[in-house]
Amino acid sequence: NDLDVIIVDRWTGEYVLAEEEINDIEIFAAPLESQYSRIAVKKGNTELLNLINEGLEKMHKDGTMENVLNNWGSERVFYFTSEILRNVIIRSLLIIIGIIMLLATYLINKYRKLSQKLERDVAHQTHELLLANVRLQEKNAELKMRATLDGLTEVSNRHGFDAAYAEEWEKSVRNQTSLALIMIDIDHFKCLNDNYGHLVGDEWIKRVAQTIQTFMHKSDHLVARYGGDEIIIVLTDTTEARAAQLAENIRLEVGQLADREMKEDGPSVTVSLGVAATIPNETLKLKELINRADEALYRAKKSGRNKTVVWKSHTKTLERH
Repeated sequence: NDLDVIIVDRWTGEYVLAEEEINDIEIFAAPLESQYSRIAVKKGNTELLNLINEGLEKMHKDGTMENVLNNWGSERVFYFTSEILRNVIIRSLLIIIGIIMLLATYLINKYRKLSQKLERDVAHQTHELLLANVRLQEKNAELKMRATLDGLTEVSNRHGFDAAYAEEWEKSVRNQTSLALIMIDIDHFKCLNDNYGHLVGDEWIKRVAQTIQTFMHKSDHLVARYGGDEIIIVLTDTTEARAAQLAENIRLEVGQLADREMKEDGPSVTVSLGVAATIPNETLKLKELINRADEALYRAKKSGRNKTVVWKSHTKTLERH
């Protein structure tokens, strides 16, 4: 049942191979025998036979047959059935769809990578902007602090006091809490400058301010250089009695500081303090409390210095014993 070779009409054989989708048959390139196609008619139909022969004779005479053979004799003919054609179309469509899917997958992956890179870049830029904003806020806070800081004493300056005092006054008005001021002046400061020089005077302003600063235990309590050798303290939510006691403690501490550091030919430094406290309201001006503290300080200096005076309609004086 094994076949070595099949000899068959070329067109008939190739048609069968195509129809049956046979691919493992080797076809010789050169045919064993070549001849022209023959036309057959039903036996006895001489009329049709004569007409065909006449037509073929005319085609040979006018060169039509020769042209046909020259133009088509060397052409290889392929046979496609409707099923093969349908399979070819389906396979072609599948290949095209596969190529489109591969291309779409490539584009999606590329887009995803670009999107991820964009997200990373945006996140990095956002992080950098946040850091820059934090640094800017820190710089602004530092500049604000420097703008309100006294260069000599390293406590708040007059500008810082004005802003903080106005803010705390408004809070006290809203909350109906007591607000106290302590005005402090170094006694005989002009003589200190004249006798020991301005450098010594500046040093004592700084020492006094830093000593006062050590008594501040609340973040909203403020020490400020009010002007020259004058220092002012803002005490929020503080009664008159507590402010007076704090002022007296400061006076005693400055005196002890001078005693500890006083050299044989050095200055003896004391301070006078004026205390005023009130519960602010809409009718009372905020400068009124400053004026009262300043008036109490004036009375302390007039009555002998090195004293704490609390402002009242009648003056109350706490003297060092």
